[in-house]
Amino acid sequence: MRPESGDKVGETAAWRERLKLLLAVFGTLGPIIAIAAFLGLQPEKRKALEWEYVAETSVVNASASNLSITVLYGGRQIQQLTTVSARLANTGGAPIQETDVESTAGGRKYPSVDFGSTKAKVLNCDITGSNRPNITASCAVADNSVRLEHGLLNPGDSISVEIRLEGDPGDIHHLPRVTYRIAGIPSESTRYPSAGDTPVRVALLSMPLALEWAVLAVASALPISSLFLFGAVYRTAYQAAFPPLSKTTDLIRQVLAGLDKNAGPADLQAQAARVVHASLPGPIDRRAQSAIEELVLVVNESPDAFINRAEAAASSALYRSPLRERLKAINGFEIVLGSLALLMGIAASLVVGAAWVRAVAGR
Repeated sequence: MRPESGDKVGETAAWRERLKLLLAVFGTLGPIIAIAAFLGLQPEKRKALEWEYVAETSVVNASASNLSITVLYGGRQIQQLTTVSARLANTGGAPIQETDVESTAGGRKYPSVDFGSTKAKVLNCDITGSNRPNITASCAVADNSVRLEHGLLNPGDSISVEIRLEGDPGDIHHLPRVTYRIAGIPSESTRYPSAGDTPVRVALLSMPLALEWAVLAVASALPISSLFLFGAVYRTAYQAAFPPLSKTTDLIRQVLAGLDKNAGPADLQAQAARVVHASLPGPIDRRAQSAIEELVLVVNESPDAFINRAEAAASSALYRSPLRERLKAINGFEIVLGSLALLMGIAASLVVGAAWVRAVAGR
């Protein structure tokens, strides 16, 4: 066989081995990614209570030639009335019971915010609503601090609060932090409005919107590459079972043309059977090989005449192969890995697509 023919056969075999390696990697990563995504998208079974400042508005006494505003609270004139909107939410994956709040001689240590460090005086506070019905909560004012007493808070429950103050408590990003003492929560959590992009929270991660989009752009390559590999594998499998007539005939003709024509008839026949077997996908290659080996040698037949007969016999045997024989040419391991790549591509497409929607909606 000519060196160039052997090189092409070797390149084809090497490409198939590389494809198998890629599929093995993707097939292994698929379940790992699916499990990681499942665990990551589930709320962590831990307790977490977050106090979030939502907004701050102020009304100030003003006087001018054409404008006069007087701020009254409880029938008393004040210089400035500030309203702070906040939210208390169970951001963990476990419920918070009222009994989880530490009880001391001075009472339970519910979430409280002390405005003593500011120049404002707390006037009152109100519970303005909750995201779910039947959430028990009340707000109390004592010593220029606000205390929010609550009952059971299941994961995702939140309570909205409005605090009214006399004076200016300062910028919303520097308002006092919440304090509480609740079993299972090692530290308090206070959240302020973002000064830049709104953070997009996916699973247990929080990142700026621009970084989230960059991560999603890279993650989008996973489903695309998975679907591409699936198509490549099934295309290879189809061509193995139903090889293109012209290409297969040309391949048989090419490898047979490289035979050593100075060899004896038996050696020439053995060479032809061997190179056809090495060039075609199995087990169809064995049928073509058997067809050449079963040829009856003709006395004084020229090498070119035998090669023509071998080519016709191999091509005829190849395309007379029954469906069962053709299906045997398909590598079952590659089909399994290709199917895993398809399933992983579909799952990744759904996850990444949903993350894209959430990221865009979070603009």
